[in-house]
Amino acid sequence: MKFCPMLLTVLALVTSAGAWADDIADQIDRGLKAYRSESYANAIQELQFAASQIQEKLNTGYLALMPEPLLGWRADPAEAQTAAALMGGGTHISRHYHNESAQEVTLEIAIDSPLIQNLNLVLSNTAVFTSDRSIKPYRFDIYRGALRKEGTTREISVLVGNRVMVKATGQDLKDEKPLEIYLKTMDLKKIVTTVGD
Repeated sequence: MKFCPMLLTVLALVTSAGAWADDIADQIDRGLKAYRSESYANAIQELQFAASQIQEKLNTGYLALMPEPLLGWRADPAEAQTAAALMGGGTHISRHYHNESAQEVTLEIAIDSPLIQNLNLVLSNTAVFTSDRSIKPYRFDIYRGALRKEGTTREISVLVGNRVMVKATGQDLKDEKPLEIYLKTMDLKKIVTTVGD
């Protein structure tokens, strides 16, 4: 019987890292015992539950990557969502910022998401930029990306490493400067280190 990559990863972690003194370790141990006794259905259930708990721990760390609001701005709490494999997979971290001038900025971090492949395809196809005048190539520091302009909406998407895309979207903006300022407050190198490249 074949196991999905995530379950095999959990098995590898528990056999190589030894016993962890927490509930997740107990959950993995129950899954490992079920696997060794060839109770594969129970092993899958136990390990999938452990994997979801590990993902929650990862997401908690990812939330801390979102910057605090700039002076004069307010921010909603950061949110994390992990999509099922059937929905394309990936983890999405977002935080919404707004000020008294009714300007809005949303920062997003997409990890192992199909959006990364989509942006790569856009950047490798120059025909996209000639056929759609609202979008053009963009570089933020050392990172490649795209800038989209539609009315007072601005959107900057940049590739950060092989597994991460960072996107800043603004509403009621005269230009993309507020987005660039927010991007500068993000430690993009730390994001790559935290997520892994």
